[in-house]
Amino acid sequence: MAGKISFLKSDIPVGTALPFVVLGIFWLFSFATLEPALVWLAHLPQILHHAGRNGPRPYNPDDYLMFWAAGHLAASNTPADAYIRHALAAWESAHSPGHVFGDPFVYPPLTMLLTQPLAWVGYWPGFLLWTSAITASAILILRRAGLPWPVIVTGCLGPAVVLGIAIGQISLLACALSIAALLRLETTPIRSGVLMGLAAVKPQDGLVVPFAMLARQRYRPIMAGFLTILIMGGMATLLFGPEIWVAYWHHGAKTADNLLAVHVPRPTAKGRHGLYTNFFVSVFWMLREEHLPLIVSLVAQAVAACCAIAVVFRAWRKPVANPLARIALTVFLGSFLTPYAFTHDLAGYTFMIAALAWQQRRLDATDVLLFAWPGYSPFITGLLHVAPTPLVIAYAARRAWNVMHKLPETASAHDSSNVDLIQN
Repeated sequence: MAGKISFLKSDIPVGTALPFVVLGIFWLFSFATLEPALVWLAHLPQILHHAGRNGPRPYNPDDYLMFWAAGHLAASNTPADAYIRHALAAWESAHSPGHVFGDPFVYPPLTMLLTQPLAWVGYWPGFLLWTSAITASAILILRRAGLPWPVIVTGCLGPAVVLGIAIGQISLLACALSIAALLRLETTPIRSGVLMGLAAVKPQDGLVVPFAMLARQRYRPIMAGFLTILIMGGMATLLFGPEIWVAYWHHGAKTADNLLAVHVPRPTAKGRHGLYTNFFVSVFWMLREEHLPLIVSLVAQAVAACCAIAVVFRAWRKPVANPLARIALTVFLGSFLTPYAFTHDLAGYTFMIAALAWQQRRLDATDVLLFAWPGYSPFITGLLHVAPTPLVIAYAARRAWNVMHKLPETASAHDSSNVDLIQN
């Protein structure tokens, strides 16, 4: 039949089927840039059979190595060493033969509450436990918050999420907590605040949530969030001692600031561009990639953050026809609030792109491009020395803003102020 594709004995219009076909192709090719995920899968049989802490390792997920080392130091007599770069590298070198990540541990002491249990298990069992716990917790949180299974499954297959899981990052968990906090803000505000506080294990992924609460004048969840952070901080102090905070501010926080002052890497001897900055997705690094001065990039980042906050305030000041689109807008703009935004921090972006498409029960070509973008952005940045990801995210935010003022096609037309966030 002209203009239609036969699938499972059904004729589907080409305009409906083509985006899904393209999504499948883009999904496969986007993984070509996600080397850690492919290497992880290739070595999975060896990983499953390698139970010792020491010895040769066929594959080293860099970020997990950092968390694993920090967890062991947290359980030692000198937990503050986790924030001393040479001490962390020395521990990695002694316990991970042939591989040292070299990057510092700059996460707040709250994060060490998660990493300390890694000291009780071997390297590969810990990796499987770590990634499984993070993924399962994120899925449970998102499901309890109201996201339907098709959105959750699709989001978990997104390049940004797979990359985070493959390297052992906690971005997926922090983003899930932030999304859940926004989804529950109107219905269960105290729970929303607790979720916001828990997201402080990786603060930059939930930094935008308090501004949405302020705009809605929801002060109780803000108080609940800060109380949650205080409780977690108290637990960290009891477990690791008050000196852990001194080490964090004197070493961890300063090291994080120093990361912004490094020059954009030149091509290496192998001819590859500096991969570290290829995975940055902030306005700051977009400008640094073009070799703009440090102060100019910092000012631009601050301006972008202020503009994002202003848009979030405006979006949350009044009820809207489509609350889900407003949450998506907020999640998208969250990446503009910090220069420390990596590709794997787009996990929340991935879920919200999928959620908006599911809500409309329609997949456009633009949805395909936006969903697959995190898989392509490191490759394009390294190849062209241009980092357009902030522009892509801004475009996604613009689309969400437009949809925010329209009643979802799947919602009841008689009530535009209390539309279900997502039709399950």
